[in-house]
Amino acid sequence: PTLQPIHQARWSPDGRFLATLTTSGSVSLLSAKDGRLVKRISADTPVKAIAWSPDSRRLATWDLATISIRDTSSSPTNGNGIRGKEVFSFPTGQHEMAWANNRSLIWQPQGDRIIAAVSGKVGVWNSKTGKQEKEITEHVHGLVVSSPAGDTILTSSSVTVDSMVFDLREQNPQRKDVRFGGVVAWSPDGTLLATAEGNGVIRRADTFD
Repeated sequence: PTLQPIHQARWSPDGRFLATLTTSGSVSLLSAKDGRLVKRISADTPVKAIAWSPDSRRLATWDLATISIRDTSSSPTNGNGIRGKEVFSFPTGQHEMAWANNRSLIWQPQGDRIIAAVSGKVGVWNSKTGKQEKEITEHVHGLVVSSPAGDTILTSSSVTVDSMVFDLREQNPQRKDVRFGGVVAWSPDGTLLATAEGNGVIRRADTFD
C-alpha cells in the first residue's frame, strides 16, 4: 500500500486493523484480513508515534507537540478513504524525540491514561480529559516498555547504563534501578522483569509488588 519506509506498526486490540506510520509521518490503517488500505489518517503535521485505544475505536497520534485522539470508525469523507476525525487534542510541549524507538507512546490497557516519552522526561495524561497527571524527570532517555497492565514502566537512563522502573500507581513515582541489556520482557503479572545482554547474560529483577 505504500513505498515509504515504515517507522511503526501497531495492531488494533481487536485484531482487525494494522496501523502503520511512515518515516515521513503519514498514518494508514490496513485490513488484517487482506492487507488492503482501509483508511488514511489526515494530520496537519507529521506524526511521530501512534497508539490504539483498548476498544480499537480510536487512535492516538503524536507530533511531539500535541497528542490527538482520532475516531477511526468515522466514515470516509471522499473516495480516497481518508478517515480519522479528531475528537480532541492536548499539548505535550515541543521536544526532540526521546530515543526514537517504537515504545514512545502507550495507551494503557485500562483506557484512561496515555504515556508518552519526551526529551528528558516521561509524561502521563488522562486520555479522556487531556489533563497531565504525572511527570517523571529522572534523566529519562526514552520510554522502553510498559508492564502488561500499563501501570509500571521501564525507561532507559541518559546518564548511566542502567534503566529505571517506575510504578505509576504511586502519587509520586520513585525510581528503582535495574540493569538494562537491550532486550526486556515482563512477566504476565508485571512483578518480574527479565533483561538480556549482548554477552548472553540474562538477568531477572523484581519490580513492584
